[in-house]
Amino acid sequence: MIEAAMKAGAAGVIVTGCQIGDCYYREGNRMIRERLLGMRPPGLKKTVDRQRVLALWLSRPQKDRFLSEAKEFVAFVRQLPAPPPPPPAKAAAKPAAQ
Repeated sequence: MIEAAMKAGAAGVIVTGCQIGDCYYREGNRMIRERLLGMRPPGLKKTVDRQRVLALWLSRPQKDRFLSEAKEFVAFVRQLPAPPPPPPAKAAAKPAAQ
């Protein structure tokens, strides 16, 4: 999904989940964190600019921290050079003439 967002022209992506060790889905947030860090397949493709991805692992009462870090991340991403434009959409295949 991160790669898809970047290909579609997103300047940055925020991935968020439960605080590590405090997740209803037990290992899901650990697995995603490991994938983002390249420690578990499938990892991010090499084409993804890692500085344009922010991962936050927070508990429900930490909404103020989420808002603060998200705002800071948006400001940071705005200072980066613009990402390359998304590739043009492929034309739909035309049905064969009968």
